[in-house]
Formats: sequence, structure tokens, C-alpha cells
Amino acid sequence: MRVTARLPRVLSHGDLHRNNVLIDTQRRQVALVDWDRWAYLPLGFDAALLLRGLPWGEVEPLAVKRVDQQLGTLVFTYLFQCLDVAHFMRSEEAALLRARIYTLYQQVKLRSDTSQ
Repeated sequence: MRVTARLPRVLSHGDLHRNNVLIDTQRRQVALVDWDRWAYLPLGFDAALLLRGLPWGEVEPLAVKRVDQQLGTLVFTYLFQCLDVAHFMRSEEAALLRARIYTLYQQVKLRSDTSQ
């Protein structure tokens, strides 16, 4: 996918969901377990996987405020919605999400083009 080609690859858990996140509230520590699917994946994959099932309007405010992180999170949110929700691609929500992804993509593209 052309959009993810512009995103940096980062060390990713690959199977991030609530059962793989351990929280010790007394020590204020968080640990991730079950790393058998780790890989270097596009930025945003793990965040979208962890937030999978939430409407994209609720996902974006939770993403780090870096444009590339937002872009990656929303791209993978879109892909997961396509897998999880029947007829999502033809919905108005999908059209709005594609428009938001395009806007973020243009910002990332502009930044990478001017830095070269």
C-alpha cells in the first residue's frame, strides 16, 4: 500500500490486545507479553490493533499527535474495519475516514519531500 510505504518501520508487538498487556497499578508498571509475532511494522499498526473495534472518530484522539503516527493508526484502523464490519468500504464513515487519511498522507508526503 502506497500510504504505508511512507511510514517508518518500528519494532512492533504484532499481536497487541488487552490480554497481552499486564498492568501493575501499585508499581505503576506496564508489561507486554506474548511477543511471538513481533516484527518491524509500519508505525501505527500496534496502536490500531490495540484499539481495534473502536469507531475511528474515537481512535484518532487517542493516537500520538505526530502526523505519521496518526496516519499509520488510521490506515490500519481502516483496514481492520474493512475486515470486521460488513459493507464498511461502502459506508459514509469509510468515505470520511479515507478523506482524513488522504489529508494526513498529504502532510506526511509534503514533510518527506521537503526534507530530501
